[in-house]
Amino acid sequence: MDRMKSHLNNSNICPVNLCDVSVNIPVRIKALQGEPSMCQRLREMGFCEFAEVRKISQSGSLICHVCGSKVALSKYLAKNILVERIDPFPFQNKFKTV
Repeated sequence: MDRMKSHLNNSNICPVNLCDVSVNIPVRIKALQGEPSMCQRLREMGFCEFAEVRKISQSGSLICHVCGSKVALSKYLAKNILVERIDPFPFQNKFKTV
């Protein structure tokens, strides 16, 4: 699992749960897992598929910035949110000057 986590920190291909993301790293929600009622409640709080999230703090509960608001989540809930890293500079190194 540690090998997988290190790969995920360097790539945006494989989703990880929100608990495994470092603070201040922009991510996008790929999927919610767990009971349907819990997934629905997360969506109501702004944690919808494709929403952009940034974890602000992780002492005790997690505090995240999502949909223009700061929201606190338990680690139990955060483990049910699968995310992928967003490339903060999507066009960097795509266009090279000659």
